[in-house]
Order: sequence, then C-alpha cells, then structure tokens
Amino acid sequence: TRGWPWSKGCFHWVEPTSYSLMALKIPDVPQRDDMVEVLKRADGFILEHACKDGGWNHGNDRTLGFDQPAYVVTSAEALVALQNHRQDEKIQHALRSLKTSLGYGRSALSLAWVTIARQSYGEDTSETAELLVQRQDTDGSFGPNLMVTGLSMLALQAHLGNNVFKTR
Repeated sequence: TRGWPWSKGCFHWVEPTSYSLMALKIPDVPQRDDMVEVLKRADGFILEHACKDGGWNHGNDRTLGFDQPAYVVTSAEALVALQNHRQDEKIQHALRSLKTSLGYGRSALSLAWVTIARQSYGEDTSETAELLVQRQDTDGSFGPNLMVTGLSMLALQAHLGNNVFKTR
C-alpha cells in the first residue's frame, strides 16, 4: 500500500500520510464509500511501516536490511492519525514505547505531540504537560517557531480535556 509523499515524485512517508489522515478523519472518520478504500490503504501503509521497537520512523521501518529506530514525533503523529485502530497490537506497542521513550523530553514539539497522542488514547498526560510548560518562554511562546507554539497550546488544551485531535 502507499501513503502520501511530501511532494510530487517523492517517496511516500509516514509523516505526510499521518497529516493527511488527520485532516480526513478528525473529528469523525468518514463513512463515504469513496473514502473507505483511501483510508484503508493509508492506514495500512502506516501500520505496515511500524518499527520493530514500537512506533514509526519518517519513512521505512527497515533500510538496507537494518531495522530503523522509531522517532518520537513521527510515532505520536501516526498514533493520532490511527485512533480508529486502537486495539491493533502495533498501536499498543507504539503507545508502550512512547511512554518509556527518553527522547520526548527534549523539545516542545515532541512533548506537544506526545501529550496530544497520549490524551487521544485516554492516557495520563500530567508528566508531559508539566515538562512542556517548563519549556515555555517568559513571553508565553514555546520558542521562535509559531507552529510549535500553536501546537503546544493545543497540547495543553488536550491535557485539560479539550483535545481537538481526538476522533469521536
């Protein structure tokens, strides 16, 4: 199966496929006949590319015969995109791996996505929300990138129970 590329002629990647699925599925997974197959293929693409250690890399889970490591941000994005597959073992493995990942504490971006993903699955987000607030600058931002600040604010809203990324 295939996902979406970043640009025409590019390899299909997990991250843009996750973004596309979020745009199509949130707040509700569409039930239109013409969308069911598209979603099935895109979901399948992400699930097929799950890394052995739980979660997702940007593209392939294996390259030149070697297992690739999962990345925290990509894993969290894929989890948000695949909320309609909650019981799949690859989803559960990714959630377990996300909980124990040391990498999530390094940036506001990763903490925001982890908070959103974990809250989307009904998990406790106290630790990640607290770490995220610790990265907030005195001017209220989460650094010079407006997208990171916006996503961080949405993550804190999610922690408080208003998760705009959660599917119904």
